[in-house]
Amino acid sequence: MSAAQPKATDGQAIAGHLAAVEGALAPLAADGALMEAAARVAQAWILTFDGGGKLLLCGDAAGLALAQRLALRLVSRGSDRTALPVLSLGADGALVTAIAGQSEPAQVFARQVAAFGGPRDGVVALCAGPPPDAVAEALKSARAVGAVPLAIGGPEVAALAPLCDRIVTVATPPGTMDDVLGTLLSAICAVVEGRLFPHRVR
Repeated sequence: MSAAQPKATDGQAIAGHLAAVEGALAPLAADGALMEAAARVAQAWILTFDGGGKLLLCGDAAGLALAQRLALRLVSRGSDRTALPVLSLGADGALVTAIAGQSEPAQVFARQVAAFGGPRDGVVALCAGPPPDAVAEALKSARAVGAVPLAIGGPEVAALAPLCDRIVTVATPPGTMDDVLGTLLSAICAVVEGRLFPHRVR
């Protein structure tokens, strides 16, 4: 059978993945300490936007995909609210390539933080796996420019704690981390939007 042909078990496989993600989310939602940490991140973002600042997002490969989704939501979603200033530092391929070629790969985010970041801003690291050196350097650069460094991701993100003001780590079953982090970020965004735009049409 060709790999392109549907199998009778495909629907079961999809249902199984959805069930795994649901099973991973339930204990996280019941984790009071984790929810408090996520709420503190939401509050930090609210203070950043309220103060006229922006969010600069970086991460590992999976984290950069989540960063794109986060930027799309906060910048473009809803014509009934102001666009929120969010930049994904991995989005400009030409700039990332230039920095990696003329400086070094570990500086691809840090140089952008130095160029675009300031005391009113937040620098957010998103990592599903072990944080690459470029993420740690970005958080160090955040400190240097007076921005607020934060990190959200899997258990390995705990290594970034000394570099961050706020950190959220989640542990999930294999194969569910990206989905869980995406859902957590969506929930944080919902809180931020609800606080900043309480009267918007939903």
